[in-house]
Amino acid sequence: MDDCPHGCGAVGVAVAARLGRDAGGRQEGVGGNDARNVCPGQPTTYVLRVFDRNNIAFDFPLTITVAGAPPPPPARPRINEFWSNTNSIQAGQCVNFRWRTENAQGVNLVRSGANLVQGGPRDGEHNDCPGQAGYYDYQLTAYGNGSDSRTIGVEVRAPGGGGRPRDD
Repeated sequence: MDDCPHGCGAVGVAVAARLGRDAGGRQEGVGGNDARNVCPGQPTTYVLRVFDRNNIAFDFPLTITVAGAPPPPPARPRINEFWSNTNSIQAGQCVNFRWRTENAQGVNLVRSGANLVQGGPRDGEHNDCPGQAGYYDYQLTAYGNGSDSRTIGVEVRAPGGGGRPRDD
């Protein structure tokens, strides 16, 4: 049997009769001893009209059910917004991060390799108050059917002075 253009397998109908009209009234006939492959794109009822030796017709509805295509995979997670209230603080001060995601099962927030939030809410916020001067990368990763990540850099200055230079 031929494959159908929309992915279903063709359905073979072999009869020793004539296939009558489908539910839409279209003629779907075959010869006395014949076959026809049909490939409906949706559930369709055909009427098999069988004639006996006295040429009396008997109609038999045949419904071909077309299973729907498998559902599409879940959408990939996406970070719509990830921001901080500042990108420069003194050691001991806090920086606030907020995020909004879509299609995520959860999020992880990491500061230069250290886990701050694991399995956090899809939309949320977190305060971090690093005590040491330096430059820190904060990476938010939204996960689910794949992942999406964003990074924000924050400079943490020593009290009363500048921070250490960034290692780029």
